[in-house]
Amino acid sequence: MVQRLLAFIVFALAGSIGIAQNITPTDSDFDVLYEEAQAAMSAGDRSRAVNLLERVVQLNPQSAGALLDLALLHCELGEAGAAYQRFNELERRFALPDSIESLIRFHRQMGCLAQTNHQFQAQITRGSVSNVNAAPLSSIVQIGSGERAIFLELTERNRPTSDRFTAFGFQSIGPVASDQNAKWLVFVDSRQYEMRSDLNLTNLILGYAKPAPFTLGALTDVNWSASLGRVLLGERGFERSYRLTAEAWSVKQQALNHSTNRARWGLGGALSLNRYDQDARFNSQRIELLARAEVLPFRSFGISGYAGPILDLSTDGRPGGDRRGAIVGTELNWVLPVGRVTFSSHAQALTDAEVFNEVFFPGVERLNRRFFSTFRYEAALPELYPQQPRTVIFGQAARERSIDQLSIFSFKNHTLMLGIRGVW
Repeated sequence: MVQRLLAFIVFALAGSIGIAQNITPTDSDFDVLYEEAQAAMSAGDRSRAVNLLERVVQLNPQSAGALLDLALLHCELGEAGAAYQRFNELERRFALPDSIESLIRFHRQMGCLAQTNHQFQAQITRGSVSNVNAAPLSSIVQIGSGERAIFLELTERNRPTSDRFTAFGFQSIGPVASDQNAKWLVFVDSRQYEMRSDLNLTNLILGYAKPAPFTLGALTDVNWSASLGRVLLGERGFERSYRLTAEAWSVKQQALNHSTNRARWGLGGALSLNRYDQDARFNSQRIELLARAEVLPFRSFGISGYAGPILDLSTDGRPGGDRRGAIVGTELNWVLPVGRVTFSSHAQALTDAEVFNEVFFPGVERLNRRFFSTFRYEAALPELYPQQPRTVIFGQAARERSIDQLSIFSFKNHTLMLGIRGVW
């Protein structure tokens, strides 16, 4: 609906490109039909709106605004072939503002998916990783210092090991029976390695989201969500993690200079419970508080960032005790003529509250810094197969780096992956 309102504003101001005289209807039948079509769109009766707009376009083929409304409605109904035909007609017959060109390009790349109550997504990914076991950078590590220093050579199994993997993912989103404005989410993801199956990863997330018109401090028109996740690392359940997250966002949107300018900011928090079956001393609770901001100055480009404190609490005498630190990150998104590019960067630093080990590491209060960066490209294939569920191919390159005062915990890792995702 916002897109159609934007289209109306843009075309109403488009006199400089020579089509404004065709936007203002003069025929009474055309006027009545267009008003009925707008009313049907506002009421959510998209099928009736399509029928009315077809008649509007027949009465006045020069009505670019009606033609764009018709194309967007076809896209919302999942009628990709009809939508692309209308998009092509608009580009061929009219000199369009940049914002409308961007709008058409956005829908071509994302595909036209019918807006139904339920949505499903499945993907399969194939990839490789350079250091699956997060092994130290050096095969010889030092424990202790001075006269107590001991140098150990790592066994072959504890050295950096490269591996290949296959990952499967499934996601389902649907309305809550008691509240149609709310949505539930189920997400399952599993990564299976060829050689180090003991490090296989399974992730399950249950979520709930709802827009709510209330005020939370400086946040107004708040949208909030909550999710509960469980991560199982390794075939034998070496590590189990439970994570509860909650976020509240304030959304501001307005049409300026023929483009959609959107900014939103919010607060988020997460509580994680980490359990290690083989050594309970490393069990912990982690609390994260984050402030987030996102700006979308143009439809084709967006930037977001977040920052906040971390508190990692030990429960069973973990070496180093509690850990305190901070997390910061940013993400850039570009919508290109063909595809979408995302670059993200994330950094965190944690400091042990106590000496890691009085015997082997005297006087060392461990500082750990970790850096993650990801480059991702994805492209939809709607124009090749317009009648099929939306299909997206993607590739991703990621780099992880850990710098620790204790060399045994310093490592680096690179991951490459290719995948395909279907949405219906």
